Amino acid sequence: MTHYQYQLSQEQKNFYDGEGYLVVKGALSASEVLALKSECCKVWSEQVKTGAIVQDPSNPLDSLFARLNYPHQKNPNIIPYMIHPTIMDILEQISGEEMYAITSYYYFKTAGKAGIPNHQDNFLISADPGTCYSVWISIDHTSRENGGLYVIPRTQQFAIQYPTGETSGLYPVLEVPEGYQIVDLTTEPGDAVIFNGNLYHGSYDNISENDWRQVFLTHYVPESVERMSMFNRDLVSRTGERKRRRYYMNDKLPYEKYGTLSKLSEPNR
Repeated sequence: MTHYQYQLSQEQKNFYDGEGYLVVKGALSASEVLALKSECCKVWSEQVKTGAIVQDPSNPLDSLFARLNYPHQKNPNIIPYMIHPTIMDILEQISGEEMYAITSYYYFKTAGKAGIPNHQDNFLISADPGTCYSVWISIDHTSRENGGLYVIPRTQQFAIQYPTGETSGLYPVLEVPEGYQIVDLTTEPGDAVIFNGNLYHGSYDNISENDWRQVFLTHYVPESVERMSMFNRDLVSRTGERKRRRYYMNDKLPYEKYGTLSKLSEPNR
């Protein structure tokens, strides 16, 4: 039997299994939050210096504080936070399998920035069989007013929904299913929200006057996953070992094909 440093209670396991998400208070310490923030801001600073991030005078805050995609690929000091022992312990107890980190994102949500509509994370990641897992770590206090996260409990039971109408970026905008309710989440620095890749969720507009909120988001897949979208096939184990999985590909990307995907053999490494 595996011994975990962070042991989930039976109540926590039951809550996750039933609701599709779990809030873990203080998953990262205050010093770890500050260190993670510092490492991500180094990536941001470098991208500003090199012109990868350019300020648009017509949209000065949002353009300057753009989302950082895969910052761990630009700064390896971020990887230990993706595979933080507490996070990996929780994920492995929830899934019953060895887990791998596959993506990282750092969000600056400035005052006035729009939220992300209701969606499912595994729509883009396309982990199969099963689903991905998402871990949303608060760097700042988050609430509905400053653009915090909301979830729709128990929607993890639904299959991935493909667009039939409105889309937001690459995601289809999902309606709240009849009989289900939105739950607003309020978090503090270091809190982690862990949720199933099929769970309906989104974030609110930041309607505050000057209250920013920053978040570090990582996606994970279990050992049993055989394939995923081509941009997410590089995996990192809890020991830092790198692995790969098969990927989907046809004449378009998975989320452009809206489910009409092909399975290919293992690509050359």
